[in-house]
Amino acid sequence: MLALAFVGATSDRCGVWASAAPQVLGLGGSSGELKVGAAVAPITVQLPATVAGYAPMRPTATSSHPLSARATTLDFGGGLFTLVTLDTLLVPARLQVAIAQGFEGRVWVSATHTHSSLGGYDTRPAVEVAALGRYSAPDEAALVDAARSAIEHSRAGTVPVRVEVGHGTLGGLAVPRSGATVDDRLTVVRFVGERPVAQWVVASAHPTLNAPAATVLDGDWPAQVAMQSEADHGPVTQVLQGAGGNATPDRARAGTAEAFAHELLARLAATPLAVEAPRVRWTEVGYALPHPDASRLVGRWAQPVIENALCENAEHDAMVSVLQLGSLRLLFTTLEPSATAGAFLEEQAHVDRVVGLVNGYHGYLELNHEVAAGTGEAKRQYFPGSFAQTVGEAAKLAGNLSSR
Repeated sequence: MLALAFVGATSDRCGVWASAAPQVLGLGGSSGELKVGAAVAPITVQLPATVAGYAPMRPTATSSHPLSARATTLDFGGGLFTLVTLDTLLVPARLQVAIAQGFEGRVWVSATHTHSSLGGYDTRPAVEVAALGRYSAPDEAALVDAARSAIEHSRAGTVPVRVEVGHGTLGGLAVPRSGATVDDRLTVVRFVGERPVAQWVVASAHPTLNAPAATVLDGDWPAQVAMQSEADHGPVTQVLQGAGGNATPDRARAGTAEAFAHELLARLAATPLAVEAPRVRWTEVGYALPHPDASRLVGRWAQPVIENALCENAEHDAMVSVLQLGSLRLLFTTLEPSATAGAFLEEQAHVDRVVGLVNGYHGYLELNHEVAAGTGEAKRQYFPGSFAQTVGEAAKLAGNLSSR
């Protein structure tokens, strides 16, 4: 019986995954008057709840600091685009679909990637084991309800704005946990009417400043950045992760979420902003995911078992998207690229910045030579070394379409 079970577990149940050229899923945009609305909605958690972010055994939270969904809606010439951020570890594609259902226009959903927030919102067993804990329908509903509430309120209160963009630096707040460099850039997009309505802050650093065994849910430094910015009627602030796959906070400089946010906001205040033309353009491109590759995740004896588990729980398709605001071009991906992989995607798409963890989650991305050598973040990548080229082709198509 044990022999039969072993054969069943190790036999290839993945089959052949067909490859396909990247496909355009949608595009749109307009120039002229831009109206923007923004809103924050609390995520109402039923306690006790599983804390997501680390390998088992995961703690059970008995209390929670504020967790939120935030949304900014752009209304351009009748078209609607909404960017949602959730104080969560990741956003499965299923969750993005549930949040966007029934809304006019485009809705993209991003995770702040906090490693101390709510788990239990993905039905896939591999994700339950690896990251989020046992699935809970109320946990999933809490995220969907908060996100949809934020969208509705952001769309109900749009006002004419100007767009301001700034480029600064984190100044060493993040350090590499692998590789030689991190994505040290700080990018801000601010939408200003009679007062600042919303701002997007793009920075790269894993939100892992809270203790892994903590029994309180918390949004880590992204939530602190948002809440400190929003105090005293400040703009709704959405934190987006850049190419942060290999970036971690420098604990010697800022050892708590509050301290890290304080330092980041000081750098943000020192970043000069320039007014951009009110031009909005977006592009979505789908591409086929390759067969999972577990050769770097586990030993050879366990590789077939893990690959079977990944195949049975994996989507076969993913998406990259480009959003252009004035001259600023952002590439959104479901992945966690390292600094070098992020730079590669930016070059392929001719964009200013990569934003990760948007509209799905498909793990880490390293360049081919890192995967071949088993260096960098390759030990965490689910797919083979050629994966960077696959994503790069989709990014290039999305970038070319958005520039027309």
